[in-house]
Parts: sequence; C-alpha cells; structure tokens
Amino acid sequence: MGMYVSRLRSVPVGMYQYYTYLLDSSAGGAHTAAIDRFFDGFAKSSGVDAVIVRGPGDFTSDLFNFLADHTDQLGPLENLFHEATCLVICEGALQTTDKPVFVLPLRLPDDADPAFADALLSALLNAMREHRLSEFVDSLGALSVELKGKKGGMFVSNLRAANQILGLKPGIFGFSVNLNALVDKYLGPEQRKLRT
Repeated sequence: MGMYVSRLRSVPVGMYQYYTYLLDSSAGGAHTAAIDRFFDGFAKSSGVDAVIVRGPGDFTSDLFNFLADHTDQLGPLENLFHEATCLVICEGALQTTDKPVFVLPLRLPDDADPAFADALLSALLNAMREHRLSEFVDSLGALSVELKGKKGGMFVSNLRAANQILGLKPGIFGFSVNLNALVDKYLGPEQRKLRT
C-alpha cells in the first residue's frame, strides 16, 4: 500500500505491521515514482502487511525533527538524508515502535534502471514477510537507530501499570464489562511526542 501524507502526524498508527518512510533526494522525485509503483503492487500481491509513506518537504522536515527528538544518532542521519534517497523502515509506526528503526540509503542515480529498484524492494518485502527484516537490512548496510522517549506523563504511566495489574470486571446477572480493555482502548498504544 502506498500513502502520500503532508505531515508525519497524518500517518495512521497501528494499521500496518511494517512502515517504510521514503525520503527522496532525487531531482523531481524520480525515485519516489519508481519505488511507490513497485511497492504498492508487490505488497498487495505478496500478502505483506506493509505501507510505504511519502510526502512533500514538510513531511521530510517532520520526520527529521521526530528523529532529532527521539534518537542520539542525529549526525549520521542528517548526512544520509542530504546525500541519498533513504528508506526509514520499522516494524510498527515510528510513534509507537519498540523495535529498532533502520535507515537504508539508496544511492541511485536519478535515471536508475527501474529493474534494480524492483529487485531491491522485492527482496525487502520478502524479508518482511519472512520476519527477517533486521538481518536483511543489516546485510545492505542500513543504519540501525534506537528510539527513546514515549509520551504520557506520570498519570498515564501509572494508569497503564494499574491496568495491567488490576482485573477490573464488574458484572451483573452473568454479564460483565472488561474495564481493562476499555482503558486500553481509550489510551491507545503508547506514542512518542510529535512536534506541533
């Protein structure tokens, strides 16, 4: 599935297993067209629960600011983002993932053969389907980034902890309401803060 968003906050959280964010440094977005065309078709036909997210300059700025706020590895990332088109790949959305985030630079010429991008993306999606994403992107020299700092504050943190410990299931006449599930649904997944 392909998605074009204007801001990082527009990316739906929790809808896909794998998120790939495309930061295109090519002239006129040449890489975006080739990558998006292939990724969308292959993800649908292969059964991989993945989305590729792309957007304009504001999206790129949001993504860069998000990474600046939530990682200590900004120096190498900044250089990569200016030198090459990059895929930022993670299991789960950036705002909620607890897994490593991978930055894969694609040093392709603007007029690169589409077959090369197709082969690379095919292998990437196969690695996602076989749950060996980490090994695959490591073999390509991707930079692994650990994210930190989910938002929530003391109250939300304590509420999450209490919700895991206490079983809240009041019932009447054999029917009960699982208040724990209600609290989980209300809170949603833990997320990292986005700049406003």
